[in-house]
Amino acid sequence: MDDISSPRQRGAADELGLHYETVALNLAMGIVTPVLGAGASLYGRSMAGDAGSAPWQGAPSATELGEILARKFRAPDATRDLIQIAQWVYTVRGGAGLSRALHEVFKGEFPTTDLHEFIATVPGKVRDAGSGCPPLIVTTNYDDLIENALTAHGEAYDVLVYIAEGVNAGRFGHVDPDRGLIPITDPETYLDVDPDERTVVLKIHGFICRTDKRSDSYVITEDHYIEYLARTDVTQSLPPPVVARLLDSHLLFLGYSLRDWNVRAILHQLYAQRNHTNRWWAVQLHPTDIEQVSWTQRNVQIIDMLLEEYVPALEQVFDEVLQPEPAEGR
Repeated sequence: MDDISSPRQRGAADELGLHYETVALNLAMGIVTPVLGAGASLYGRSMAGDAGSAPWQGAPSATELGEILARKFRAPDATRDLIQIAQWVYTVRGGAGLSRALHEVFKGEFPTTDLHEFIATVPGKVRDAGSGCPPLIVTTNYDDLIENALTAHGEAYDVLVYIAEGVNAGRFGHVDPDRGLIPITDPETYLDVDPDERTVVLKIHGFICRTDKRSDSYVITEDHYIEYLARTDVTQSLPPPVVARLLDSHLLFLGYSLRDWNVRAILHQLYAQRNHTNRWWAVQLHPTDIEQVSWTQRNVQIIDMLLEEYVPALEQVFDEVLQPEPAEGR
């Protein structure tokens, strides 16, 4: 018996099915860019802690990271907002201490989530099907969960990371396994990264460097965000093939809300410059009225559901669209 009984329910189901198919087909061609926010690293946490399940062992939430910093540096109790706490630690206790504390947190061996695992399988599935190019993956997270998942699946990839401090502050760098972090001083002539050739992970708010903690980079304080927004145009700071893919792609926001500064910055920079009227989507459960209006004003369609429900359904449709078409007459 069909569970969808009313015309309204059937219409919603049909619309969602069309959405999954649209995303899957474009992902198979390499023109859907997943944009991973803080919620992506917490994927599955809503089920952790239930009776019979193990406690959460994954990456900390923003609130928990703020609490870790506040305890370690004995910050005032006035706020537990991560950005404000990080600003206080940076200005009162010193930038080196903040960077060292963040390194200690993110060097932990957090397990990858099913979301990261799905995205990490995309390059191989697309390659086997011969349907398109590997994905460009954008993340504002400092952790290396997506890199670990790609490595576990045997995928080659390039990492581009924003450099928040030091002599190359405001630039992006290319993380080379042999040469370390290479600042991209002239993006127009930098030809070592091409998302048409292999997967690119673009970390627009920094990263943890496990091989050299001096290369760590974190956009996390109020000053960092102000400087980032004031002087960084990703379309002018990245190699042309990366910019071309970014502006030619559908963006799929996973683990964001429009309360996040970083999302508004991304949308502000990319919306006016995108090459086509590409559809953008954001998976967010129960957005507020303000968030609903804000996403809509930026022509971002909200998919109002849990990531834990959305991702398995998308993966199923994605696998289906990669199947070869049946021969005529069969």
